[in-house]
Amino acid sequence: MPLPDPNQLIVEGVDDLHAVVGLMRNHMVWTDAPRPVEIKIGKSASEILEAAYLPTAFKQSGLVALGVILDADDVFESRWAGVKRFCEQFFEDVPAILPVEGLVLENSDGKRCGVWIMPDNSSAGMLETFCKQLVPPECASTWQLATQSIESAREAGAPWRDAHKEKALIHTWLAWQDPPGEKIGISITRKVLDPHSQSAQPFVRWFKNLYKIA
Repeated sequence: MPLPDPNQLIVEGVDDLHAVVGLMRNHMVWTDAPRPVEIKIGKSASEILEAAYLPTAFKQSGLVALGVILDADDVFESRWAGVKRFCEQFFEDVPAILPVEGLVLENSDGKRCGVWIMPDNSSAGMLETFCKQLVPPECASTWQLATQSIESAREAGAPWRDAHKEKALIHTWLAWQDPPGEKIGISITRKVLDPHSQSAQPFVRWFKNLYKIA
C-alpha cells in the first residue's frame, strides 16, 4: 500500500483547488506529476470540521504537512474555533486568535499543520472575497460597473442571496473578459486576476512557509 503524499491541503471545493493551483503556479515550480502538494476536496466546512475528519487526515503515516483552507462566510469565529480544537489535539501553544498572516504549527515529531480562513484570517467572506482583491487596478471602472449591475439585477428580481454577493460580483466581472466566463483558477493562471497582487502575498508566504518551499 503506497504511503500518502507528504504534503497535503484540504479545501472546501473544486474552485478553491483550482484557485490555489492557479495562484501558486505563478510563485513556484508546480508540476502535475508528482504534485508538490496534493489538494483534497472536503466538500464543505461542516464536513471538514467533523470531529474525526482532520485528526484522521493528520494521523496518516508519512504525512509531513497538512494545510486547511476554509471560507469564513459570516461565521468566522466558529470556523476558527473548530479548527483550533483540532490543532490543540496535536500541538502546544495554539494561539487564541488566528494570526492574520495565517497559522503554521510544528510539533515535536516535525509534523506541521497550517490554517488559512478566507479571505484574510480575520474577516467575513470567502474565496471570492479574496479573489476580488486580485482584480487589476486598471479594471476599476468595469469592476464598479459590475457592482452596479448586480444591484440592478437584484432590483429586477435576480434571486441571489446576500451570502453569495461576492460570488455574483466576481463572476459577473469575469463574464465580461476575453474569453468570457472563465473559472477563477484559469483567470488567475492567465493573469486576468493578478497573481502578483500585493493582496495575494500573505497567502503565498503562508503556503510556502507551511510546505517549506523556497
